[in-house]
Amino acid sequence: MIQRLAPHIVHQIAAGEVVERPASALKELIENALDAKASKIAIEFEGGGLNRLIVDDDGVGMTAEDLPLAFEAHATSKLKELDDFRALSTFGFRGEAICSLASVSDLEIWSSARDEKVGSRGRVVFGSQENIEAADKRLGTRITVKNLFHQHPARLKFMKSVRSETQALSQVFRRYVLCEPEITWILRDLEAKKETRVSPSSSLDRVLWYFDSDEREHWLNSKSESSDWKIEIMALRPRFMGKIKSGISLFLNQRPFKDSKIEFAVRRGFEGFAMNPRDISAVVFLNGSPELFDVNVHPMKSEVRFVNPDLLFSEIVRNLRAGFEKEHQTAFTSAAQSLTYEPKPILFETPARSHFEKAEAKSFREMNTQIKSPSVEFEVFSETFVPPILLESKEPEFQYIASLDDTYLIAKKAGELFLFDQHALHERIIYERLLHSYQSGSKIPSQRLLFPIPLVIEGAEPLLEQEETLEKLGFELRLWNDKKIQIIAAPHLLKRDYAEVLTKLSHSLELPMETMAREVLSTMACHSAVRAHDRLEREEIERLLKDFATKDALGHCPHGRPTFIRFQVKDLEKMFRRVM
Repeated sequence: MIQRLAPHIVHQIAAGEVVERPASALKELIENALDAKASKIAIEFEGGGLNRLIVDDDGVGMTAEDLPLAFEAHATSKLKELDDFRALSTFGFRGEAICSLASVSDLEIWSSARDEKVGSRGRVVFGSQENIEAADKRLGTRITVKNLFHQHPARLKFMKSVRSETQALSQVFRRYVLCEPEITWILRDLEAKKETRVSPSSSLDRVLWYFDSDEREHWLNSKSESSDWKIEIMALRPRFMGKIKSGISLFLNQRPFKDSKIEFAVRRGFEGFAMNPRDISAVVFLNGSPELFDVNVHPMKSEVRFVNPDLLFSEIVRNLRAGFEKEHQTAFTSAAQSLTYEPKPILFETPARSHFEKAEAKSFREMNTQIKSPSVEFEVFSETFVPPILLESKEPEFQYIASLDDTYLIAKKAGELFLFDQHALHERIIYERLLHSYQSGSKIPSQRLLFPIPLVIEGAEPLLEQEETLEKLGFELRLWNDKKIQIIAAPHLLKRDYAEVLTKLSHSLELPMETMAREVLSTMACHSAVRAHDRLEREEIERLLKDFATKDALGHCPHGRPTFIRFQVKDLEKMFRRVM
């Protein structure tokens, strides 16, 4: 026999979707205070919030007529009809939180509207409402939740220890403090007699507080704006990663939310600048029209669906990459201004070959021996090609000092000491040139081989179908037999390791075009750059240092390893204990 459930049972069942633990109750109460335009929010709790949880705000408050409706399900001042979702700017809109809390706790609300001379107080004890009574006037609203789940032992037994619930409350508090920097926040643990007070401050100051970081210069603040989105990302610079706790916090119009794809976009933006994107510490603020997303897809409103997630993904990636690139350009502005930038390959008339060419020729001969193919020769050019890393400058910005183990280059500039990894530095310079060429729509210069090179590549047939992509990357292939392909033409700066580059390409075909290009170009740059322990002539080293002062070199190789370590005078003074 089908029967209607009693209203209080319905509310208690529904409460499980909204109030899972004290931390979720705190989240709902904080959002109500924010919707009430509060400028100060004070929170007190006992027993991890299970015994008592109080949220006190100085917002607009409620009238005596509105207070009874606050305890009812689906009663709200924030939404009148479904079309209001198009311009929804409040945290709450369903009218479920207070009703759900009142059904599983002893809940009291004391509130006063700003234009009233007296206040009002209402109380609901585990779903049983008492009369609304007059009370002293106060500023804003004070909500007290006592004995949460105490009449629901089935729910209570799933609560964690007081310490764990306290930590969860603290995390909710810290998250909202982070996204609302203009509000004064107070958190009091009544049992431990601890108080945390955070005054209004800048967004960066809140980020430093949230991550327990002391150094402002360790953080990058990157902003971008399009027709749809305003994006601000504060991220720990790669060279400082691992020194503080990691984590990515996401906020949409000041609302905390979770989204694995957006987090992946942040990690993607770090690729090429950080060796381990898992150690990222970043805060992402997204602001856009409510028409671009839907927050009504999860009972806790912690998940969001976007109308065009791929577009937002790309904008976040571009935001971060532009920020890292601009940071390098800003740091070396004076150097860049004194240089003449010419992205075209530079040819030399001298018949003498540089170390770059000798190393490439040696590696190429070794490769031919390994694959046991006939001797391979290239078409002869009237001039000898050198990888495009030479720029002209009146005065060297970096003064070369010495090379350590034919791997690390020591130089100085304006009283600062620099230690470069010659492979990572050259790799980044080549990668930037390749990327500029690819993104401009130009084909990467290639040269036909006098004798095709046979290779065995897994997934050769799908690779051969990408004729346009291969041509743009400087390759020309053909199928030789069922198991082998032949390389007819190859990028002229790549003199070795064709198999590794083409294997990377075959494994990246299912990735987005931009991601695929970066993967392949970074591999090409790595195999085209000078190696560790390659002895360079002084002129070649100075060429690398000149290029580093341009926009074509960054602080990390495409795979995330640092290209340099920088020692300022204050760093050396600390090392030698001249200062403490």
